[in-house]
Amino acid sequence: MLVPAIITLYTDIPKVILVTVLLSTAVFSVSFGLSISIFASREFQLQSRIYYLVFISSIICLFIVQGRFEDTISPGQNAEYVVAVTGKVISDSKEIGGGEKIFNLRLLFSEDINSSRTSASGKITIASRVDVYKGQFVSMEGKNILAQKTAFIFIDRKNITVLDWGKSWSAEIMERRAQILKYLKQRIRRMGAEPSVLFTALFIGIRENPKGALFTALRRAGGSHILALSGMHLGIIAYGIMFVLTRVFGKKISFAVTLLVVLFYVFLVDAGPSLNRAVILFILIGFLGLSGRRIGIFHILSICFLVQIVLDPNSAYKLSFQLSYLALGGIVVGSGKISRMLPGIIPSGIRGVIAASISAQIFTSPLVLYHFGIIYPVGIVSGIILLPIVTIYIWTGIIGLLPLPWILQSLVFSVSTYLYKAIEVSADIFSRFPVMGVESSILIGIILIVLCSISFIIPLHKS
Repeated sequence: MLVPAIITLYTDIPKVILVTVLLSTAVFSVSFGLSISIFASREFQLQSRIYYLVFISSIICLFIVQGRFEDTISPGQNAEYVVAVTGKVISDSKEIGGGEKIFNLRLLFSEDINSSRTSASGKITIASRVDVYKGQFVSMEGKNILAQKTAFIFIDRKNITVLDWGKSWSAEIMERRAQILKYLKQRIRRMGAEPSVLFTALFIGIRENPKGALFTALRRAGGSHILALSGMHLGIIAYGIMFVLTRVFGKKISFAVTLLVVLFYVFLVDAGPSLNRAVILFILIGFLGLSGRRIGIFHILSICFLVQIVLDPNSAYKLSFQLSYLALGGIVVGSGKISRMLPGIIPSGIRGVIAASISAQIFTSPLVLYHFGIIYPVGIVSGIILLPIVTIYIWTGIIGLLPLPWILQSLVFSVSTYLYKAIEVSADIFSRFPVMGVESSILIGIILIVLCSISFIIPLHKS
């Protein structure tokens, strides 16, 4: 299933062969590692660790070799003469600064200068000031609209026409989704100008001012993962709900209700690969917990990877997918060992958080350096301060969205304002710490990964 999917996406045969070999090696190694890990023999357990290391190495090589994948555009006629296109929006518009927004469009039809209309296929990225939602149909006019060589096609707002949603049942669902999002935005604005912008980004993944001072400070403080919807956000919501419901209805009912809420939330926010991974992992862990079966967390993560890559092979080439698995894999593989290396004077809970943060940074740093050429080491410390505040901030905002009496809602939003100030001040302080570029950190990163890999194959303590 995976090989045909890859072959249809690429025309560069040598690259296809390399990508296919790497992906096949990764899938085989993790599958075989899972299979032999069920045996109690020490030799089999050691072989299982080696296969997992081969799996991680293959995936890292795959990510570096593959780069960014794009759909091939087929306008159905000479692209130089196309003056209008019609397509279906496949991602909500997201602001990129200065009032400009981008959204992805799946092509359906194209029209040339002679008004000849033909079917078209492929995906294009549009930059404009228009606000659209996934599922809407859009038509656009522009000279040589499909012949541009830039990554984004800039279209003036007056040349874009938002059409009807369509008449199918799925179109009706997507229209209702857009209405709910618009309603949520309106209610969130009651929090106040600045707090509402941050909460909109944290809760529904829409950054209304991505180049604002706070967002810039959070990124420089090593908090980019806080801004991007991921497993952290899903965990804050899901486990918060389960914590409350379990004490009233028990594990089974609370898990079922939470799962429904999680699925609706992921559908509502236009989830990316990282959030989808979190959903699959939540379902696996939930069902295994209810069934009483005990499976190692790395085995569960490996199964999650296989499920996600089979359901959506293209997601493997997205940076959010790569960083998500590298970070979580690093936490699973290295946090326990790093925690034992830290001074015993540090309380166990804090020591575990620090170890997890260090492990995630070690495993993701090479990929971050490859794409951006810079990392923020202070993120190891800033996360310990920011995450608890962000967690309370998100839940305070969620409570504020409920139909509360005016006095209670004002009180909740006042608390949100103070929490926003705390996030703002903390991010500003941590953003002033020095950053590390490729020259100063790539050698350190390689050494740390090698050490972690060795400790992964050879346990630190004999059992």
